Amino acid sequence: MFGLFKGTKEFYHLGNTFDLVYQVLLDLIPKVQHAYDKSEHNEAVLSLAYACKAGINNRLEKYEWPLHSGIYVPSISKSNVTIFVAISKTVAVVEALADSMDLHDEVTQIMDGGELYRMFDRMVPRVFKDKIGL
Repeated sequence: MFGLFKGTKEFYHLGNTFDLVYQVLLDLIPKVQHAYDKSEHNEAVLSLAYACKAGINNRLEKYEWPLHSGIYVPSISKSNVTIFVAISKTVAVVEALADSMDLHDEVTQIMDGGELYRMFDRMVPRVFKDKIGL
């Protein structure tokens, strides 16, 4: 019975993480597009990649929620969207942004749970982890 509540709590955190990543992307993308030196935003993009891996992908892998399941992400829509849509508006956008900034290898390493992911996991402030429910 407690496993059901744990899954419900984690689904709530999944929605919150989608929402946080989407909101940050809305703010970050124009800054990157207009920046003379895009590398000044590298840490933000890598932090978002960490949030996507730890707060989204890891949960999806653990709980195996169907991608057609509805989830509430208020910054994306006033009504539920599918997990697939939420991924396409967050994780996929972070990966595309990273590609445009020549951060493909670093983001891939984070998304694959490699050494860079483990480094971020050690260094990310507790308040950041709390925001994505870790």
